[in-house]
Amino acid sequence: MQFIETLKLKLEDTTLTAIERINSLIRLSAESMQLNKEEALQYNKQADELSVTLPENSIEHGLILNNYGVYYYLVNLNELALEKFIAADKILSQSENIEHHILSKADIALIYTRTEQYQQTLDIYLKIEQEIKDIPISIRHAQIYINIDAAYVYLKDYENALRYSLKALEITLRENHHFGKCISYVNSGGNYLQLGNIEKAKEFIDTAYQLSSEHQIESLKCSIHQKYAEYYAKTHAYDKAVENGLKAMQFAEAQKSEEQMMFVCGRLIEFYELHGDYKSALQMSKKYTEMKQTALARDKMNVINSLQLQYHTEKKELELSELKIKQQQLEIEKRDSELAALKAQMNPHFIFNALNSIQELYMIGDKNIANEQMGNFAALTRKILDVSGKHKIELNEEIEILTKYLELEKMRFEDDFAYTISVSDALDADYIQLPPMLIQPYVENSIKHGLLHKKDKKNVSIFFDVNEAETVLYCIIEDNGIGRMASAEINKNRSATHQSFSTSATEKRLQLLNAHTQDTTVVYEDKYDALNAPLGTKVHVTIAL
Repeated sequence: MQFIETLKLKLEDTTLTAIERINSLIRLSAESMQLNKEEALQYNKQADELSVTLPENSIEHGLILNNYGVYYYLVNLNELALEKFIAADKILSQSENIEHHILSKADIALIYTRTEQYQQTLDIYLKIEQEIKDIPISIRHAQIYINIDAAYVYLKDYENALRYSLKALEITLRENHHFGKCISYVNSGGNYLQLGNIEKAKEFIDTAYQLSSEHQIESLKCSIHQKYAEYYAKTHAYDKAVENGLKAMQFAEAQKSEEQMMFVCGRLIEFYELHGDYKSALQMSKKYTEMKQTALARDKMNVINSLQLQYHTEKKELELSELKIKQQQLEIEKRDSELAALKAQMNPHFIFNALNSIQELYMIGDKNIANEQMGNFAALTRKILDVSGKHKIELNEEIEILTKYLELEKMRFEDDFAYTISVSDALDADYIQLPPMLIQPYVENSIKHGLLHKKDKKNVSIFFDVNEAETVLYCIIEDNGIGRMASAEINKNRSATHQSFSTSATEKRLQLLNAHTQDTTVVYEDKYDALNAPLGTKVHVTIAL
């Protein structure tokens, strides 16, 4: 803060040359960005306006571009941020100052990390490591090693991660840098945990906790308690795992770190399950779902804001082509559809029926089976939350979700209900990928509208096949229910249900997925016997891969 005030006072000096004023504004913008990004943006714009007399490839232009990139990064406009960082790097790479070489490259790595391109993140940091080998060892080296450690953790290469976290620790101990020591201890402890050396891990986490308390390093408390939670989970002390997970959540909320909150929440679901507290696991699952919905809604708004800002900045240079506009609109529609599908995934009627059936088992049935089914319900809920943020999953994983779901539905039909899930010999279920939760709404539809009112044996079958080029996946859901006409007659006086919303949201997703193919998305086929009596319904779903 003192340095920022000094820079502001310097700008009041009327004797400053133009280049001195530009450099002061650039530095002030960079130093202020984390504290007040809008004010920092105005300083950078002033520097930009004054720099019109400088050559286009001047270092000052590179630093101004980088400041714009940092601003866009902070407001989650990743595409624009990356564009500015790359442009800045082209200029700053020519500087004789190695710090300039590192600046934009490290910022580009932040974008790759946020967009889960972890190998690209690692490649950049390893290049930076080579660049700083020729300068004296300092805390700057430790910062890079900490980032390399994080990249290896994302890639689940914990041996290399540990190697770099210990290298960072060696430097921070020598420099007596309290924050650096604390983060290096907690990172090394996490790596030891992953490598199975849990007692060594505990020593490092304890040291990190002591340092954070002595020097009031609040920003690392969430990570420290999360590592404690992982330690206690590995030692089967699940009550302490939950206790530390809840402490980690408190610190994440205090720091307003959405990323940390979602990670801790996901781990708490598992800790509660391991502890046998399925009620708390379900409550935490609901909290996780709410955070996911908020994140998806925010991502949608960020896309819209990014498109609007990009349009205004490019308006003076060229007209946006019709094709580009259509692609942008399609991206927004896809995000809308993902949000709608997430809301539709957990049918409240299914949750109510499943929990009621489990409750009956507790009251009058086999408590062992009830416990088993409660575990199945918690596992299904967690599985759906795990895949809800993914664009694609393996077909085997989709089949696993369908199986867990059908096993729970089977409870209310007892011995009257049977199901089969099969795949074509031409299909490799470990290789083929599809967007998650596309099939479940149609299976639920078959049960709710086709089988629920059927008197005798109830069957549903699911079959997957693929075309020869492996570009299209076919799914057939077939039931022996009362048929669509009879179901419509029963439901004609009822209001629109969650299921109509669920299937319509799913069909919208399929239309977007199949936008570039000639295949029909969903076809319903009514089955009849020789006397024209209904034999059930067959649904053909086409998914572009």
